[in-house]
Amino acid sequence: NFNATVTDATLNISVVTFDFDNATSAAFNNTPTRQAGDDVWSVRYNVSELVEGNHSMSVRANDTENNSNWTQVVRFIVDRTVPTITVTCPSSPAEGSVVTCTCVGTDGGSGIRSIAFSNGLSSESTTAVAGSHASSTCTVTDHAGNTATGSASWVTASSTSGGSAGGGGG
Repeated sequence: NFNATVTDATLNISVVTFDFDNATSAAFNNTPTRQAGDDVWSVRYNVSELVEGNHSMSVRANDTENNSNWTQVVRFIVDRTVPTITVTCPSSPAEGSVVTCTCVGTDGGSGIRSIAFSNGLSSESTTAVAGSHASSTCTVTDHAGNTATGSASWVTASSTSGGSAGGGGG
């Protein structure tokens, strides 16, 4: 819903329109309804009909003397694309080493709102235990609510104990 409070101190409001720019240079209008008993005008518009990208909506009001006002502009972004995500961990850390996995997200639409592993941070660390295998999963969410999940895994490098087998012959 888009709402606007429109008042005129001396005259009655005769016409209000909400003018949308759909990012294709083909602007279109929607006529809002006035809520009973107050100066709030409202229009219901499904923004999913708009192309992805930056948009604006201007409120135009005329009073009974045809005085016009176009001063209120609302800017918004339509973003349906999930962010990209990259999770990195060392592939075979040595036993006893600290394994740190990181998460990076990018978004060309509304921007990144959050990047988090289960610990709530954009990186997580643990100590590699012999024979262990682990994976780390991260979630990236943009400001439009689009979410991407990614993960990476690692296996502790096996340690070898000395000795060699060999034979000679002769």
